[in-house]
Amino acid sequence: MIPYPTNNVPFRLTSPLMQDANIRQIQARLSLKGYACSDNSSLGFYDASTYNAIKAFQIQCGLTSTGIVDKTTWDLLFNNVSQQKTKDDMVFNTIVSN
Repeated sequence: MIPYPTNNVPFRLTSPLMQDANIRQIQARLSLKGYACSDNSSLGFYDASTYNAIKAFQIQCGLTSTGIVDKTTWDLLFNNVSQQKTKDDMVFNTIVSN
């Protein structure tokens, strides 16, 4: 289980762009789930492609499509409801730890 960041600031499209290690995690997870993210995702900027990928993910999950990574979106993106490890969880943990 990957807890929502303790600062409780939702990740969103801003000007200037938000940049954070958590955004890199979001982008890596979205990519593993098949959502296209920025070619610059290694820099951890919450850019338009990340925003659009989050919106698509939210629609797929039946959420209101805001493009904002709040706690609900975070939990659906990172934490399995069943608490079972999936193949993409193991791959994700390998990517993030490297």
